[in-house]
Amino acid sequence: MLIFILVIFMGGYITVKLNRLHQITWKTAGINGQSINILEHLISSVFSIVMFEKKYLISKDQDYYTQFKEFQTYFLNDTKELRRLLDSIEQQQLLAAAKTCYDNYLSTFEKEVETIKSGLAYTNSPDVTELKQEAIAKLNANLNHIIDLLKSERDANIELSSQMSKNILNLTAIITVLTIILGFIISIFNTKSINGSISLLMKKTEEIAEGRFEVIENINAPREIQELASHFNKMCMRLKELDTMKADFISHVSHELRTPMTAIKEASNMLGKGMFVNRPDKQADLLNLIESECKRLIKSVNRILDLSSMEGNMMAYQFKESDLSQIVRNAILKLFPLVQKKDIDLELIPHPAMPLIRLDEERIGEVMENLLGNAIKFTPSNGEIKLSIDHDTLKKEIRVTVSDTGCGIATKHLEDIFDKFKRIDNGIETTRGTGLGLSISKHIITAHGGKIWAESHEIKGTNVFFTLPVS
Repeated sequence: MLIFILVIFMGGYITVKLNRLHQITWKTAGINGQSINILEHLISSVFSIVMFEKKYLISKDQDYYTQFKEFQTYFLNDTKELRRLLDSIEQQQLLAAAKTCYDNYLSTFEKEVETIKSGLAYTNSPDVTELKQEAIAKLNANLNHIIDLLKSERDANIELSSQMSKNILNLTAIITVLTIILGFIISIFNTKSINGSISLLMKKTEEIAEGRFEVIENINAPREIQELASHFNKMCMRLKELDTMKADFISHVSHELRTPMTAIKEASNMLGKGMFVNRPDKQADLLNLIESECKRLIKSVNRILDLSSMEGNMMAYQFKESDLSQIVRNAILKLFPLVQKKDIDLELIPHPAMPLIRLDEERIGEVMENLLGNAIKFTPSNGEIKLSIDHDTLKKEIRVTVSDTGCGIATKHLEDIFDKFKRIDNGIETTRGTGLGLSISKHIITAHGGKIWAESHEIKGTNVFFTLPVS
C-alpha cells in the first residue's frame, strides 16, 4: 500500500512539474522568442522609417514618402501584435512609452510634410532635427530595454526549467530507491509471514494425522493465507466431527451388538453345561432369551443396513393408498405397555376427516415408533404425551405432531438430533440407543416428499413434527 502511495505521489508530482516545465518552455521558446523577433523587426522598421524620412526631406520625392508610410504600417502592426504578447506591466509601459515617442516623432515629421506639400519654402531646422532624433533615440532605448527584459526573463525561465528538471530527476531517483528498499522490506516481511503461516499449517496437519483436531487461531498472514487457514479450520472441525461420529458409532454399535451377544453366550453356556436339566421352565426361559436377543441383534444390524441403503438412495419403498390414522394407532398399541409401565397419560387427537395418502405403511409405522419411543423414553413417570394429526387443505399436506413433557432439547441441538449416531446429553439417564432412529425417520419422511423438524424448550418438553403431501 505504501509503495502504491509513493508511486501515485511521484506520478502526480512529475505530472504537475512537467506541465509547469512545458508552460515555461512554451513561453520561453514561443512568446519570448516571438516577442524578441518582433522587437528586432520594430527596430529595423524604425531605422528604415528614419532613412526614408531623411531621403524624402532632401529629395522631396513622393516615392520615399510612400515607402515611409509602408514601413509605418509595419511598425503599427508589429506594435499591436507586441501589445498582445507582452504580459508584464513594465514591458507594457515601456511599449507605451515607445509608442508615445514614435507619435511625437511622427507628428513633427508630418508638419514638415505639410509644409513641403503646401509649396512653402522648407528649411531644415536644427531644433526640429534634434527633436526628432531625441524621440527616435528614446524609442529605440525603450524597445531595446524591452528586449533586455525579455532576454532576462528567458534566461530565468531556462534556469528555472533546468532546476525543475534536476528536481524531477532527483525526486524520481529518491522515490525509486525508496520503492526498492520498501519492496525489499515488504518482501522479507511477507516471506517471513507466509513461511511462518505455512509452517503452522504443516504443524497442524501433523497434529491432525496424530488425531488432534485443533483449529488455527489469529493467524497473522496475507489475505490468501488467512482464507486458506479458514478453510483449514473448517476441514479440521469437520474431521473432528467425523472422528467423534466414528467413535460414537463404534461405541453405540458395539454396545448394541455386545449386550445381546453376551446374553446369548451366557444362556448357551448354561444350556451346554446341562444346567436346569430338571427345570424345563428355566430352560424355556433361556431359549426365549436367546431368541429375543437374536431378534434384537438382527434388528440393530437391519437398522444400520437400512440407513446405509437410504443414504445411497437404494431403499425400495412400497407406496400405496393408506390410512395414516390407523398407522398411528398401531404404533400406539405396539408401545402401549411401555406407556402403562411409566404411567404416562397418552392422548391421540385425530383429524375427523382424514384422506387416504400414498405412503409406505411399514416405513411410516417405523417413523411413528421412533418418535413415540423417544417421547416415552424421555418423558418422566406420570408425564403426558400428545399425538395430533391435522389436515392442511391449503398446503395440501398432513401434519403429525408428537408432544411430550420430557426434559426438552437445547435450541442449538435441534438440528443435530437428526444426524446419525448423534445423541444429545441432557443429563438424564435413559436407555442407550444407536442414535439412528431420528436419522432414519428423516430419510423416510424426505423420501415421501415431506419434512420433519423439532421444536423444544428445555424443561418444558419437545414437539416433533412431520408432514406428508396429499396427492
